[in-house]
Amino acid sequence: MKPANQEPVDDAGSPAPARRRVDFLALVGWPSLGRDRAAFPPDSGRMSTAHRVFQFVFLTAVLALLIFKVKTATRAEADAADAWANDKLASALYVFDVDMAERGNAFDQKYVAWMYATGHGFAKDPVRAVQWYRKAADQGDLTAQTTLARIYLAGDGIPKDAAAAAQWYEKAAARGDVNSQSMLGWMYDVGEGVPQDAAKASQWYSKAAVGGSVIAQSNLGVIYAKGRPGVPKDASKAFDLLGKAAVNDNERAQVWLGFLLEAGEGLPKDAPGAIRWYERAATHGNSFAQERLGAIYAAGAKGVAPDSGRAREWYQRAAAQGSATARQWLAAHEEAR
Repeated sequence: MKPANQEPVDDAGSPAPARRRVDFLALVGWPSLGRDRAAFPPDSGRMSTAHRVFQFVFLTAVLALLIFKVKTATRAEADAADAWANDKLASALYVFDVDMAERGNAFDQKYVAWMYATGHGFAKDPVRAVQWYRKAADQGDLTAQTTLARIYLAGDGIPKDAAAAAQWYEKAAARGDVNSQSMLGWMYDVGEGVPQDAAKASQWYSKAAVGGSVIAQSNLGVIYAKGRPGVPKDASKAFDLLGKAAVNDNERAQVWLGFLLEAGEGLPKDAPGAIRWYERAATHGNSFAQERLGAIYAAGAKGVAPDSGRAREWYQRAAAQGSATARQWLAAHEEAR
């Protein structure tokens, strides 16, 4: 069987000490509304010369800063504002985000990449999308790294490059991204873009499985169920991992649990238990599970009486999906009838 696919607190837990209040009004010469009010008695109506000078300098600096900000607004920002005023949302986003992306902003680089990838606002261009995703990914943007890996692996608008995909998945996986850990495990599992290595596959699957990846739990369970070079069979680990994935409706795990229980691989045979898991997979349309249900009901097993009617029902479903074994059984029993 082929692998599937708040307030801050200090260390002691108590509220962090509040910041000291700075009365900026008092600093620039206006009476405070709080405890410093006595500094300027209401009947005095006067401020010291020093305070007047400070107030003048402060306000002049603020005004200069505002003027500077307005005059140094980028042409891109002005163009974006004009486009927005003319209800040209896509153009405004493009002008502003490309400007920010060219300045090295990783978020905007990623956003520009997305626009090129989807064709939102301007012509779709997968090659430019990859170029911008690469700029963001090189700066450590996790989403850009995983997206770049997916594009390379799928060959989405560019030539497929599984080796490049593996490199980007590994960067993201090393940072704890569960999906990337699972994907890297799969690549080592089947030898896609990297040399096939069951031990490395198990290492990455294990990290992803601990992080809650159902697919990693299922695939790692199968490795333990079958045994692979560098990873010996371990029915107990297989059953535990497959059980976790199966209860989350992973079809592959359900089939393998059924198989282990039917065959008694590393644990006692349990035909009724096998039927329960096979039926869950069979209802998803899994032909192998349908075929095995037909076989169990046809021959009977400990705890399961033979039932030709149920056997026929499951074999018919499997045959409809191309099962040669199911067709042979049905043909033989049609002749017997």
